[in-house]
Amino acid sequence: MTNELATINDPKLIETVVVGGDLSSLSAGQRLEYYTAVCNSLGLNPLTKPFDYIKLNSRLVLYAKRDATDQLRKIHKVSITGLEKEVVEDIYIVTATAQDGDGRTDTATGAVNIASLKGDAKANALMKAETKAKRRVTLSIVGLGWLDETEIESMNTSVTLTAGYTYRPNSDWQLNSVVSSGFRSPNIDDIGKIREKNGDVTVPNVDLEPEYAYNFEAGFIKYFDEKKTYIGVTTYYTLLNNYIVRGPFELNGNSQIIYDGEMANIVANVNKGNAFLFGGTMTFKSQLTNTWNARASLTYTRGRAYDTDEPLSSVPPLFGMLELDYVRNRIESGINVVFNGRKKAGDYNTSEGIDNIEQTPYVDAEQAYYGSPSWYTLNYFMRIKTSKFLDVLINVDNIMDHHYKEFASAISAPGRNFSLTLIGSF
Repeated sequence: MTNELATINDPKLIETVVVGGDLSSLSAGQRLEYYTAVCNSLGLNPLTKPFDYIKLNSRLVLYAKRDATDQLRKIHKVSITGLEKEVVEDIYIVTATAQDGDGRTDTATGAVNIASLKGDAKANALMKAETKAKRRVTLSIVGLGWLDETEIESMNTSVTLTAGYTYRPNSDWQLNSVVSSGFRSPNIDDIGKIREKNGDVTVPNVDLEPEYAYNFEAGFIKYFDEKKTYIGVTTYYTLLNNYIVRGPFELNGNSQIIYDGEMANIVANVNKGNAFLFGGTMTFKSQLTNTWNARASLTYTRGRAYDTDEPLSSVPPLFGMLELDYVRNRIESGINVVFNGRKKAGDYNTSEGIDNIEQTPYVDAEQAYYGSPSWYTLNYFMRIKTSKFLDVLINVDNIMDHHYKEFASAISAPGRNFSLTLIGSF
């Protein structure tokens, strides 16, 4: 490492870094030297990692994280003196006004699209706009025209398509089809976090690019008994291009690193070729009588990479539920069974290591993990509307007290448990 911590003497390289802000031509050691110099010039502690890297328009540039704006606000005695909020054509805009220790003022805006957002999603978007405004005005008033962490998530763009068609040959049949495309843009965790698990250290990959999805769905709904009962089936196939997985990675030509005093393998989120997901869902619902209802669902999913022929991570096993409930006057009561099928060890992606196969039973005779066992829970619920102001909810979950772990979880699910909930409306 010492040999790489050399002063940048190439005039063209200096121009590229200072004028264009492009750090891609620097070695790892030179980037570290530049990073430290920037922090020292601003009075920031480099050990808190106030900046991170992102690949933008083929340039490797620094962007400011929360630690940077928090420290800059304290150093320069920056205070947020005003916040103005408005909505313009589904765009929520927050304008923040700041003042530094010398009395100089500045303003900056943060904006988010809130069209069709509701509940927590809308609340989070409103807070994000305010955070954007505060951090951008902080960077502006101290003279840094850099990107802020909250702006990175929306840097990648793509044209997406959704087209659907519904055909009803008669009142008892409905045929559906959907063709769509989408993309997943790398987020802050993908490109800027360092974490360790089971001897693997995940490091940032500034060259990570978005993955794209092309999806086709087809299904039908069949009604019976004057639409008191229906069965629905939906199947889908999704092609993933440039998909993102966690895989072996190198830093400065090294595949291992000393982390917390121990040697560990270096991994990172990387782009691969093509992969696919396919599966289907079946649903059933029936009004058996005026007071009795039944419903059920069953979902199957399978995913695999075309280029490596490995199973995809985070693909759950077969799962579903059955429920029978009774509704009369102010009382609703029912019982349901929630179940998961087995996921064999051969269906796990062991390269990424994020599905926690090591948390499944180990078979000594085979010297291998069993995979995720099948399980089910029997559950009871009751809802009593005592008045127009108060509802009482009673739940008994996992009545049989089965021990199980949900797929990819390292924590055992709760055993038999009872809950009483009061819901008031005023």
